[in-house]
Amino acid sequence: MLRKRVVPALWALLTCTALQASTNAAMNVDAAKLAAVPDRTRPINSDMDRADTLGGRLSISWNDDLLHDLGLDRVGALRGKVNQDRELRRFELDAKTAFAVDAVDLNVRGLAGGEGRLLATEQFMLRGARLKWQDPHILVRPGAEPRIDLVSGNGEALFYIDRIMYEFLDQGRIFSIRSADIHISTLLAKKMRNAGAADQAVGEIKMQAPVQNWIAAKVIRAAGAPYWPGMAVTDQIGAPLGSTWQADVFMKVFSASYMRCGTCDANNLNCSAGGCDGPLNPGLGKVVFAPSSTLTNNRNRGSASSL
Repeated sequence: MLRKRVVPALWALLTCTALQASTNAAMNVDAAKLAAVPDRTRPINSDMDRADTLGGRLSISWNDDLLHDLGLDRVGALRGKVNQDRELRRFELDAKTAFAVDAVDLNVRGLAGGEGRLLATEQFMLRGARLKWQDPHILVRPGAEPRIDLVSGNGEALFYIDRIMYEFLDQGRIFSIRSADIHISTLLAKKMRNAGAADQAVGEIKMQAPVQNWIAAKVIRAAGAPYWPGMAVTDQIGAPLGSTWQADVFMKVFSASYMRCGTCDANNLNCSAGGCDGPLNPGLGKVVFAPSSTLTNNRNRGSASSL
């Protein structure tokens, strides 16, 4: 699956490109489960390969304007920047940080587990008090829609990650999260006294982690031997005689998330963050919503009506 913020005109082009796997929004985790230790890494599926990573790097691009609008200010943030100008905060993963990744033919099929530590320090101002977020523990909650909790030293998960777009690079030597959303947790929203802030996406995550070990359920298909549209299906059990690989891409989910707003002057210039409308120029506020879609490749099975 592929989840990426794109404009409608680009969707048609996706049928001709290689697709990265991705996930929908994670399922809600109740307070009792959130406090509990996540399930152990899932057993290896005999139909899939398993890649184990160790260490790596992670970067965060915070939406500081949205954080401010919600009542949380990151110390040192420069607000009012467009996405391309946002500061990219780069951090190391602890050397023992490990992810277990399920795959078929070097295509990611899901996260089977993982944990570790992000060597990061961020400070936020909340109602005049300083909130320190330091070296959070990474806990993967595997499932149909996986979620990665970022748990502080006191056991509080202030942020979590979902909507993960992932792939393997360098012929399976690197596990890459091309893009994922970082959200405010329900717990942090309570601290902010803003229930509406819960589950808001307030930044983007990118990550790369070296693969240390492969456990192959079968011979891994070489990265340079893709299934091109129109090729005969010769290695899939149960495929009807004469079947060919297709490149059909179907949209499963579409949503839009509030990102920022600001007030502009009468000429729609000099827009500033922090105010959505007026009072000097009522009706001239600007608001930005980011579209998000989840696409799936049918992998030569099913149809749009059977998804």
